[in-house]
Amino acid sequence: MILKISSRLFVQVFAFFLLLITINISSYANALGVVIDDAEKGRVIVFRPKQPQAISAVYYRIFSAGKSIGKLKNNKQIVLQLAPGKYYLSANDGGDSPIEIDVRAGVTTYVQAVVKRKPDYHLHMQVVPEKQAMVRMPDLALL
Repeated sequence: MILKISSRLFVQVFAFFLLLITINISSYANALGVVIDDAEKGRVIVFRPKQPQAISAVYYRIFSAGKSIGKLKNNKQIVLQLAPGKYYLSANDGGDSPIEIDVRAGVTTYVQAVVKRKPDYHLHMQVVPEKQAMVRMPDLALL
């Protein structure tokens, strides 16, 4: 049996699938931290190295200027392209004070985020050199 569909319906279904594919590719690129390079901006990579399973399920929302920039899960990273200047990063756990980062054009800044257990579970963030970042999380070399 041959199914007859109108050309209008075919175009609508085709456009819908094309939209789904585009959204999926965009989401995948964002999940990998893929960004379009911009020489006038600096890159900030906030990463969370793999930690023991007891604390690996917890994720933290990261903020800059009071706005959420993403969720940081165990063994993942958030990649940002920012205009040069000073920024403050904080987590939703109310633990450590916000950290200040100085973004420079064409330079990548690495911010390591580690869950500290004492006195309570909170996210501790600090700027680290590239070499230390690569040792703690080798997948960053792929970005």
